[in-house]
Amino acid sequence: MNTIPYPKIVFNNGSGFGKLLQENCLVVMEMYDGETEEAYNRLNEAFIFALDHYLAKYVILINADSATMTSTLSLVEYYLDYLHIMQYAVPRQEQYGKVGYLKANKFIELDHIDFGYIFNQRLKDLELRTIVTESKPYSYLTKQWQLVGLDIDIVEIVIRMMGVKISATHMDIIQMKEIQELLYHKKMDMYLTRRACNPMLKFPQVVLQDRSKVRLMMPKAEMINFNLQFLKPYKQEVWCLLLLLLTIACTLNWIFRKRMTVNVMMVIIFGCNHTTSRLTAVLVVVIQFLKFILLEAYLGQVTSFMIRLRYQENPQTLGEFFDSSIQLNAPEIMKQFISHLPANLSSKMSEKLRKDIPFSDEAGFEPGYAYIVTEYASDMMKHAFSYDSMFNSTFFYIMEEPLYEFEMCYVFSLWSKFMRKYQECLQRLYEAGIILKLTDVAWSLATGALKANSSTVLMFPDLVPVFLFLCYGWA
Repeated sequence: MNTIPYPKIVFNNGSGFGKLLQENCLVVMEMYDGETEEAYNRLNEAFIFALDHYLAKYVILINADSATMTSTLSLVEYYLDYLHIMQYAVPRQEQYGKVGYLKANKFIELDHIDFGYIFNQRLKDLELRTIVTESKPYSYLTKQWQLVGLDIDIVEIVIRMMGVKISATHMDIIQMKEIQELLYHKKMDMYLTRRACNPMLKFPQVVLQDRSKVRLMMPKAEMINFNLQFLKPYKQEVWCLLLLLLTIACTLNWIFRKRMTVNVMMVIIFGCNHTTSRLTAVLVVVIQFLKFILLEAYLGQVTSFMIRLRYQENPQTLGEFFDSSIQLNAPEIMKQFISHLPANLSSKMSEKLRKDIPFSDEAGFEPGYAYIVTEYASDMMKHAFSYDSMFNSTFFYIMEEPLYEFEMCYVFSLWSKFMRKYQECLQRLYEAGIILKLTDVAWSLATGALKANSSTVLMFPDLVPVFLFLCYGWA
């Protein structure tokens, strides 16, 4: 017992036990023959803090012969069952007796005392009852109603290592109160879908090495941008000037076509039409080429900026978002998530919530509002260019600065007998690199999506310079 790496508390009849009890401590108790009410009160005081300190360890030494063992065990039977305490029968050295442990009210005999073996054997053939919710890529239902995802792949490996069976119950994320009730009353053993670690949650949590982020999906504001150094396109006076110049050019060409019917190339090459010199003809050709090059370059620059600046992707930081007039559209479950953010961030996000009408699942993602999305969803959104897509990069973009980064945890029921072994198996999978490989495969759906052209879809106004260029031939 001296080799066990826990702080040790030897419990006696003294008071103040509750103040001494802490997480990861070892409580040593001893019971004797004939103890009835006094022993019960002592046990009751010891376990009354079990809900707040579910990581504490208990060792109860019962000094009793075979005749009184049954009556003595009846005092602690409730606690042994409720707290999943391992029960050992250890004989006195000077007496012959059986060595073993109790499982499902059956005595299983052993040749020698091996606590590690008993710890593993007590889980054999048991069923790990789990709850899963929809959360890509961790656990979700396919169109064929198959449960898949990263957490599903991990648990399939772990249960083979533990030698147990598994059952999975699919529930909606909005049923969080029901999920907690099932874990509290130990009707379920584990919430299999990983979630953000919550120190305020009164359930055992296994912290994963993976961290996750949530981001803001921001609306693209349609606006005209005048950020050009030359002529500042889109201004009304510029378009009027361009139209005037084209009209003058067309008029002059029509006039000179009547007066000079000879092609300028004939003048340059053959010297025809002595009323026009070769130098004048060459200048006419050069000017026409310059006009063609300058106008084409200008219209090409205009078209490029129209495509890139039609939607101005602002803001890109949380500070800019809080200073903007953009509202956050979030369902009730997201409002609960916002309430658990750090105080300063939570208050600012609450002020940005949309208050005119309640959130509607049927409306989908409405342009003009911001939404909270997972990092996996944001990666998928970057490759979604269809108007029919749920995440449409024509109307939305992902803010560069993440909203929040947090640790991920698996949640277990109170006094779960599976938690420690599950955590041990997870650590072995991390050390072997298996979880990292499974994570890469799970995220490949988002990062390996169809790489469409990242340019914004062209609208009719984007084609105006093209029409003008076609009309240029008439001039």
